[in-house]
Amino acid sequence: MKQRLCSLFPPLAAAALFLALLLDPAGAAAGMRDGLSLSLGTAVPALFPFFLASSLLISTGGAAALGRLLARPCRALFGLPGAAAPALVLGLAGGYPVGARTVRELYEQGLLSREDAGRALACCNNTGPGFLVGLCGATLLGSRKAGFFLYAIHAISAVLTGVALARQPGEVGRFRPQAVECRPLSTCFVEGVQGAGVTALRVTGFITTFSVLLRLLRNMGAVDLFARLLAPLCPLLGLPRDCAQALVLGSLELTCGLSALPAGGGRMLLPAISFLVALGGLSVWCQSAAVLAGSGLSVRPCVIGKCLHALLAGALSTILLSMAPRALPTFTLSMLSPEPGVLPGTALLIGSILLPFLYRKARRHLV
Repeated sequence: MKQRLCSLFPPLAAAALFLALLLDPAGAAAGMRDGLSLSLGTAVPALFPFFLASSLLISTGGAAALGRLLARPCRALFGLPGAAAPALVLGLAGGYPVGARTVRELYEQGLLSREDAGRALACCNNTGPGFLVGLCGATLLGSRKAGFFLYAIHAISAVLTGVALARQPGEVGRFRPQAVECRPLSTCFVEGVQGAGVTALRVTGFITTFSVLLRLLRNMGAVDLFARLLAPLCPLLGLPRDCAQALVLGSLELTCGLSALPAGGGRMLLPAISFLVALGGLSVWCQSAAVLAGSGLSVRPCVIGKCLHALLAGALSTILLSMAPRALPTFTLSMLSPEPGVLPGTALLIGSILLPFLYRKARRHLV
């Protein structure tokens, strides 16, 4: 019965989408315009240079040199070879899905094994400082310092995610990376531009698609329904109840969720922003899946890593915010908000760190 229901879901979902487009063509067209505006005006200009830079860094041998330099900290913290270091650096500098694309290229160049690539995907696919400082800090919170605070939390929780999911000493294999073939810079540049263009087109397609879906869901009232169901849980996490709709939207498309956060929330919004940015949302997951398509790598480790990263980022933000003085200049827009409780954040932090170890222990018992 369960298998039959699973086989019926894809055609039913496709039929529902077709019917929604017929019933609300104006909403679909508006969502399309919003998605293209966001993609071509913000996402692609910010991501394309990093797509190109990651290709050039790997194809010219720069990634191998960086890997040798950072081999010890990568092995000690994440149980990964130094070759994974470029993915972590570019992922934290460029934003989604630069980290996933870099991991794929390292894997295809023979610098990472399939297992190491999967582990790297769990902690190397992150957002960049431009998004957090520019959009989240300066635009949403009116403070670039708040943006830098968010970026520090994002980077620290990404490292903690990698540490929590790191291999145990007995699990380390004997994979030997392949030597990178030296090619002319002109060849590397042309191939890098072509690859970056294809990846940018994929990102544009998913951002536009999810913009259409969100506009249809909002017009149908589905977003409001899920927000009402989620609202009672927000106070337990130290969040205002009116953050529920933003959490629902952000779980599907990150930028839409951030733009739906209540105005004037100030410092109370920091845990919600940290959670949403680290989670990425279904759109980012699909972008990562598209980047990995055809490589033989699964997007599953990336999704698991993003969920754990979101819990850690939200918990760390709640704890640090509770410890910070109210007069801290970073949060000057938020003097009317009550302090979030530190206990939910502490519980989330401890639970998030312990979860991977419990998962590995359960797997060993099952085997």
